[in-house]
Amino acid sequence: MKTLILLNGEFSSAAFLKTLKDEFQYIICADGGYDRALKAGIRPDILLGDLDSIKQNTFEGETLKYPAEKNWTDCELAIETAIERGTDEICLTCALGGRADHEMANLLLLSRYDNVYIKEPSLSVYCCKDRLVLKNKVGKTISIIPTVSSVLSLSGFKYPLSMFEVTVGSTRGISNIAECDRAEIVVHSGSVLVFVNE
Repeated sequence: MKTLILLNGEFSSAAFLKTLKDEFQYIICADGGYDRALKAGIRPDILLGDLDSIKQNTFEGETLKYPAEKNWTDCELAIETAIERGTDEICLTCALGGRADHEMANLLLLSRYDNVYIKEPSLSVYCCKDRLVLKNKVGKTISIIPTVSSVLSLSGFKYPLSMFEVTVGSTRGISNIAECDRAEIVVHSGSVLVFVNE
């Protein structure tokens, strides 16, 4: 099962959300993500969180309410709920923008879970711990940022690498460009975030 999680970050396109939702069998709104769902005419399967960011709570379906003071963000709770419900692929959207600390936390959650990624109208973000093949991205700008010290190889890019070590804080992987229909990232050790500018 594929799950879409709507969060309370930057919202720029109801049309994008309407198109995106058709790829998923299950939809979870985390708190203010419900406002974004309403604007796009999307009815989620679950609404969860402390519900302190919702402007108009008209949802009558399954609601999982948590206290405002808790040890997890609403995003993390939504991911855990999706996994408990049997999902094997999770897409986060409206996950960036807004508070910088929440944005950073959402990005780093990708390195904690398998098969969780972010998709926005002009950007997709993946975590790669072994191999990632990007197809049909010729001319797209792709940035690779390590979450821990990592060794990686790149092929099909303007700037290829072979067994290259990147440390946390390094900007060496910023703004590469895919030059082949099949651009490949191999992480020999470590973990990196891959930003695909669409």
